[in-house]
Amino acid sequence: MLRQLVPERYLQSPEICEVIDAVQPELDRMQDAIDDVLAQFVLNTATWGLSMWERDYGIESNVSQSYEERRDHVRSKLRGAGTMNCDALEQIAAAYVAGRTEITEVPEKWLLRVAFVDVFGVPSNLEDLKAVLEEMRPAHLVLEYIVRYRLWKEVRQHTWGVLKAHTWKAVKEGEL
Repeated sequence: MLRQLVPERYLQSPEICEVIDAVQPELDRMQDAIDDVLAQFVLNTATWGLSMWERDYGIESNVSQSYEERRDHVRSKLRGAGTMNCDALEQIAAAYVAGRTEITEVPEKWLLRVAFVDVFGVPSNLEDLKAVLEEMRPAHLVLEYIVRYRLWKEVRQHTWGVLKAHTWKAVKEGEL
């Protein structure tokens, strides 16, 4: 890169070329360090800087979780600012569940019903979602979770030859 910035007439000198070749690796390392620091300012690319994002949003850091799970926690806090209603809670849930989540209020039962519409079985990070929704929900409402499993009538179209290639867990949680 440095060679591109130096006038062509200087590149005729072997001494200048040696200096450029000696300095270039250090300049590359410096540029990589700068890029890494700048990446920490963007949530989608933050790695070692996630602990600062978590601190700023009052989240306890859990370094045993993947970067993506930790980013999901921060995203949910970002989305959770303001008035909490079903739409806002659905946006928070979207950061945790790979599929549509419907949250409906059942006022006569003082209840918020959380249904995983596009996901069969228990979502992989349900406990994290529960913790966030518990913190964000209106205090007078209780959370109820609806987990969807595949029904026999949905499996009936497949032969045993097809089904035996899968585990029972895979069949009931919709991995066909």
